[in-house]
Amino acid sequence: MMLYVRSRSRKITLAMITAVVIVYLVNIASVSNEVWKNPLWFARPNPPQQQQQNRRHDNRFFVGHNGKKNISVEKIEGASKLNHNLPPEYRVVHLDLKGAPPKLSFLRVLFPLIASAGANAVLIEYEDMFPFVNNLRNVSARNAYTKSDVQEINRMAAKSQLEVIPLVQTFGHLEFVLKLEEFAHFRESIDFPQEVCPNHPEVMTLIKDLVLQVRALHPESRYLHIGCDEVFHLAMCARCSAELRASQMHQKEHNVFATDPRFNIFAAHVARVARLVRDELGMIPIIWDDMLRQQGPRLIGSELTNLVEPMVWVYTDDITRLVPHYVWHSYASMFPNIWVASAFKGASGEQALVPDVERRMANTAAWLRILSGEEVTGRKVRHFRGLVLTGWSRYDHFAVLCELLPSAVPSLVLALAMTNSGHGHHSDTVAQTAISLLGCGMDMRLRADGSPALMSAESLVMEPQQLSLGDICAFPGANALSVMRQYATLKQQVDELFWELTEKQGWLTPYNVRHGFSSPWRVAEGLAKQPFLMSNLEALRNSSQKVLSQYLDSSSVREWVEQRIQPLFLKLNGLQRDAQSLMARTHWPRRPLD
Repeated sequence: MMLYVRSRSRKITLAMITAVVIVYLVNIASVSNEVWKNPLWFARPNPPQQQQQNRRHDNRFFVGHNGKKNISVEKIEGASKLNHNLPPEYRVVHLDLKGAPPKLSFLRVLFPLIASAGANAVLIEYEDMFPFVNNLRNVSARNAYTKSDVQEINRMAAKSQLEVIPLVQTFGHLEFVLKLEEFAHFRESIDFPQEVCPNHPEVMTLIKDLVLQVRALHPESRYLHIGCDEVFHLAMCARCSAELRASQMHQKEHNVFATDPRFNIFAAHVARVARLVRDELGMIPIIWDDMLRQQGPRLIGSELTNLVEPMVWVYTDDITRLVPHYVWHSYASMFPNIWVASAFKGASGEQALVPDVERRMANTAAWLRILSGEEVTGRKVRHFRGLVLTGWSRYDHFAVLCELLPSAVPSLVLALAMTNSGHGHHSDTVAQTAISLLGCGMDMRLRADGSPALMSAESLVMEPQQLSLGDICAFPGANALSVMRQYATLKQQVDELFWELTEKQGWLTPYNVRHGFSSPWRVAEGLAKQPFLMSNLEALRNSSQKVLSQYLDSSSVREWVEQRIQPLFLKLNGLQRDAQSLMARTHWPRRPLD
């Protein structure tokens, strides 16, 4: 129920207000206790016309590209028995390809492995790795896949019975398009190439071209993920600002409980893209949910109702804090099907080397508790379509590489084994399944040294990154994980030497170097380890290039070496340069030195 307060010519008496409040309380008394406990649920109710709009959507069907009702949506009212069974219907592995395309030879062995672990779909986020043509040809990176590469990926996925779900960003995270001068005029903010202006007169032509080209190379795909996450800049350009001001003025005059006018701008664009995907491509659109989540109960009545399938993403184990129960109420009333997403990599920091497997498993286990109905919030949803294990390669288009896919295979396989187990928690059986798939040899419960079984819960606590698996297992990517272990060890040694000489000891500090004032013997003594570390670092650079080239293209390998190993060379070379400068002196001035 919506209360309208108008204060123009009539005076509202205390008795009238009391009567209205009584009627209001009588109406909400029928609401379930669970909803009533959360006052935010009633913070901004929908006006009657929006409630009527919700009812109109209950039996809605969407028309396909041939004018036929070829994509049906389940009725919201009268839904049958809730489906919270495990494993989920879709067990999806997300491949983030931006700027770091895996070699097809690697995918050829990875796909059968993840299928054996329980995956039945892959969500492929091409970004600038897709072979765009014509007006979009410059959007593709110079090391992008070719058309035949994409077709081969589809064939390999089909062979492993993995359904392909392509992902194309259509609102935010369009840096790979908007960074180019020829597309800069589509930006919402000229200074930030993140989002398109949703009110630009030609923006839908651009979006249509993007999705149609991707669709053309995925003719069998039923779903299209259209992104729409983290749209940080809304209503900044002249067009959108004018629309925002007009909307705010209208709401101020007519409705004090209005929905967020900025969100209305967002929803209108997403709805246009979603209808394009449904009507012209004959596909079901999926979107990330974070922009919806911010609206809470105000979301109800949005034009996105029944139009998209939200994918709720949280990468910690504290899901209910980030997605409160009133958000689930909104989603359940609007969307018959909901996806959820955890992460097997790419959620441990922008420059993380390898996944924190313990935290990644806790994240996935938390989602499985919700899907199973063990968590109360999960019982509100009519149907969970599936669980996606996301694997981010960069935090955005401009960011450096985080965890590499080959070295994250153990995290991925363990998450899939747990997801596919049917009971949704980490157990000895799940660990045993994972180490068997990873080719770890004998039954690791019988380890002679008495240490915890590989990939067991105890093992993850003791060694969260599971770096040792690279040396004792035989999965695709094992030698890449071994390289990560060697790098982590060598980096620690270099950092410790640098800290010891420049911060702990007193002869090679910036002050010493700046004034050319130190003990040559002390400097030489401190630098004794430097040649040994330089030799090991050179060997690691050569071996890492050789190993990583088995999985990634040459540009990605060069980037990783420059990002990880080159800074260590700079540290050691800097120490050597400064030490030689200090040791070259044979006479020193009297103090003070300044």
